[in-house]
Amino acid sequence: MAYILGVDIGTSGTKTVLFSEDGTPVASATYEYPLYTPQNGYAEQEPLDWWNASVNGIKDVISQSNVSADDIKGVGLSGQMHGLVMLDAENQPIRKSIIWCDQRTAKEVVEITDKVGADRMIEITANPAITGFTAAMRIKQFAMCPFDAIATGVSTFCGQNLGAGKTDRIKKGILQGVFVGMAYGLVAGIVLIFFGRTLTLLFVKPSATAVLDASAKYLRCLGFFYWSLGILNTCRMTTQGLGYSGRAILSGAVEMAARCFVSLALVPIFHFDAICFADQSAWITATLYIVPTCLLVVRSIEKKRKECK
Repeated sequence: MAYILGVDIGTSGTKTVLFSEDGTPVASATYEYPLYTPQNGYAEQEPLDWWNASVNGIKDVISQSNVSADDIKGVGLSGQMHGLVMLDAENQPIRKSIIWCDQRTAKEVVEITDKVGADRMIEITANPAITGFTAAMRIKQFAMCPFDAIATGVSTFCGQNLGAGKTDRIKKGILQGVFVGMAYGLVAGIVLIFFGRTLTLLFVKPSATAVLDASAKYLRCLGFFYWSLGILNTCRMTTQGLGYSGRAILSGAVEMAARCFVSLALVPIFHFDAICFADQSAWITATLYIVPTCLLVVRSIEKKRKECK
């Protein structure tokens, strides 16, 4: 049998999972490592911690599963966002990495924006020069965590009832999961709309008004569409849990296509406004694909059950 290895190098730790070729998890291992904050707003990590966690995680899952390394036919690797790793002539790190959530460049951001101009900066790079963008991303990612928990619960529930042949409970589980996800999304969205600036103050100094304004606008725009994640995540993970992983993965590709369209076609015209709506465009587009897909999957399962009878 062929196997696939996935390694996710995150900010808090590295998770390694070995899957069979049909997507079933076979073994997993997680290694955590510290985040260094020598000063307020600083965020650093030791690059060798990432390496050691990856190596040890791979060794662990192979050992746990008794799978031969020769049977691993593919490796998927994901990592943190942008970070600075400085190397010497022998390609060895010379200091800790300055990672994506570091906020030390507030003064430089103000200077760059004053000299280049906010609109010109976005026209050139499709992004503002802003430390608060990472602050807003951290708030966004934190607020998204419950969606994954809800969707995972629904996916597990539906998968169990698939084995029991109870399609009515599958449909009920999806409906209730979507309702709970949308309800949470509405509450979280209201918080982002009205308190985005206040939340950004957890990471940014009050004097950085340009940073706060941009972060608040980004979070406010997100807030109006957070409810859609309750539909998207629940339907996507349920589709995967019912055994249709390929269709679930395709929804991710649809998201990526929507983001590429916004970045290439709309950002040059609408600048930061387009950036503020890139995620939402991807969510809505993927939702329009995954909802009918999920319904078709359930109907297909019902049809097979009737044929078996």
